[in-house]
Amino acid sequence: MKLFIAGVCCLLAWSPAAPLNEAMRPAPVMMTATAPVLTTTTTTTTTTTPPLMYNYPFGMYKRGSDVVELQEFLGMKQVDGIFGSRTRKAHVKYLGGPEAVLADWHPDLPTRFHQDKKTLRELVDIYWLDDHSEWALRVAFCESSAMPDDTHNDAVSDALAVGAFQHLAKYWSFRSERAGMAGFSPFDLEANVATGADLFYNGGGSKHWSPSKKCWDQSGLTLKERRG
Repeated sequence: MKLFIAGVCCLLAWSPAAPLNEAMRPAPVMMTATAPVLTTTTTTTTTTTPPLMYNYPFGMYKRGSDVVELQEFLGMKQVDGIFGSRTRKAHVKYLGGPEAVLADWHPDLPTRFHQDKKTLRELVDIYWLDDHSEWALRVAFCESSAMPDDTHNDAVSDALAVGAFQHLAKYWSFRSERAGMAGFSPFDLEANVATGADLFYNGGGSKHWSPSKKCWDQSGLTLKERRG
């Protein structure tokens, strides 16, 4: 009897465990591979143009050690310490040419233009006396290759002289205002001719164009007061 009771107790104690509910089942361990993060660095290369050396005007025929330095820098064959026409030409060429230098050194030049485009001959007939009109046309040709039928002239010399009658940019504002052309560009043909006539009649005559004297015949000219 005791053996029977013990066997029953053992059977009761051994009963199989109830299966786990799915919600109670622990989640499987997930193996995740972490990809390396590649960091790309973009390098921006900035090219800086060095400033031009000797980017300032030298007085014509200036002498000195600074002119010697400029001539050596420009690689000139003749280094004499004198800022003459050859040195000026090389200097302006190094700085980018007459137009570039004019824009850089004289950014405040007036910009107005006349709407009525007259020819050079028509303008000379208006602003110059008859006795000087042909000579004036000749001077304009010798100075800037201007032709009588031209209605504009964009010439700029190494000396930064502008237009048909090659007015020096540094004197333009004062001289054009005196001629009644204040605010007009030296590239405006009418303003250029009118200012040239005023300079001739009221500012010292033909001496302002003496560099081209070999090109024009000055004989027989007599200076007169401008009429009207």
